[in-house]
Amino acid sequence: MRTTQEEGLAQTEPSARQADEETPLLADDFLAAANCHAITDPEEDEEREVVVLAEEPSNKKLFLVLGTIWVGVFLGALDSTVIATLSAPISTTFNSLSLLSWLASAYLIANAACQPISGRLTDIFSRRSGLVVSNILFGAGNLMCGLATSEWIMIAGRVVAGMGGGGLMAIATFTSSDLVPLRKRGVIQGIANILYGTGAGVGGLFGGWINDTWGWRVAFISQVPFIAISAVLVYFYVNIPPKQSKKSKLSRVDFPGAFTLVISLILLLLGLNSGGNVIPWSHPLILTTLPLSAVVLAAFVWIEARWAKEPVIPVNLLLNRTVAAACMANWFTTMGIFSRFTASNLLFIFFRRASEYSE
Repeated sequence: MRTTQEEGLAQTEPSARQADEETPLLADDFLAAANCHAITDPEEDEEREVVVLAEEPSNKKLFLVLGTIWVGVFLGALDSTVIATLSAPISTTFNSLSLLSWLASAYLIANAACQPISGRLTDIFSRRSGLVVSNILFGAGNLMCGLATSEWIMIAGRVVAGMGGGGLMAIATFTSSDLVPLRKRGVIQGIANILYGTGAGVGGLFGGWINDTWGWRVAFISQVPFIAISAVLVYFYVNIPPKQSKKSKLSRVDFPGAFTLVISLILLLLGLNSGGNVIPWSHPLILTTLPLSAVVLAAFVWIEARWAKEPVIPVNLLLNRTVAAACMANWFTTMGIFSRFTASNLLFIFFRRASEYSE
């Protein structure tokens, strides 16, 4: 294995060191240090991470490695939309119409909370460890949903599955970036997006067919064997070295940042899903959780920008116009897609029940 510092100093003179397709993103400090040829501050040297570059694999090995990961990406995408056709029979089983909004939201909020955290954690503990843990969480969550005896176990299962699904989505992208040079990355990312889109597209059809044939529980349980196989293959075939540092691994984890991010999203979920559904919008719980979510989010931004030495999310990156525009476009697009899924399902339930009452 080779490090970015060793490679850069061996190939070029310090004054001519430039960024290339193998240079880590957000590496301005590293490039400045390389141009100076030395790090003069011992404390800075102690905290500096060394990016160990994995050897570029052959095409055959590359698709073997990525194929084991893309199984989880496909199932994670499928699981995000399968609930569109399963929410009605699930709500009927537990006799709870309020369960409808939680089935999708619990998965997606847990998914969103774990994606940025998984990036930083796998930088420290390795991509393989993150993928194995994500597969285990995703499989365990689907098993909980398939065997659920109450609506609360069902919601808990969706949360656990969402945690695993978020990790699978994010780490798959990181892994392809680690293994594939920039000149080839567009093709690889395109294949991954096709698999994700196919999984999301067939999720509703898969859920409806399974429910009509064997019942909604099988839609969740049937995913477990495939995700177990994916976890085993990932363990044996994915071998990407994590970033190296003189500090211990746990000391490099931004626990305050991760905690405030998760708490902020949980408070937001609790307020938005309870308001107008379980309790009125004027209820004290709603008037407390939503403002508190904004306060905790502000605390997260402050921690990441001013306090954390190795932040979960480098918030300064969001000040970049291109990055901010891409994030906002992705946010509104995803919001529109999943709003349509939820609204169409609610309309179906409304007309179905209206026809039952008219008979």
